[in-house]
Amino acid sequence: MHAFPVINSKRPSDELFPSLIDLGRNCKLGSYQSKELQIESNCPLSFEFQIEVTKPHPEIKISPHSGDIIGEQTTSIKFEYVPRTLTTAECEIKVRTSEFDSQPKTVRIVGSA
Repeated sequence: MHAFPVINSKRPSDELFPSLIDLGRNCKLGSYQSKELQIESNCPLSFEFQIEVTKPHPEIKISPHSGDIIGEQTTSIKFEYVPRTLTTAECEIKVRTSEFDSQPKTVRIVGSA
């Protein structure tokens, strides 16, 4: 589990999401791999987030696709990979928040069987 400061951070190195989420290599067919990321707010205001799947893959699931980032709390985003073919699965998403002046972040999610 990783925490990513998101709201009102003063450090330029802080980011909403990593650009790549690796759900595993050499996963067995039918197995289940997951990763949970925590979006952390460090201010008292709440913001909305939305995840748009721009390049879907049937073996990769993301939940939830939208919700609230509650002020001074963390919000969980779960990524799941259930390989059904002996290939590399790749999905791409755009993450948007209602934070002032925020830009959408593109994230690649991969898993390999």
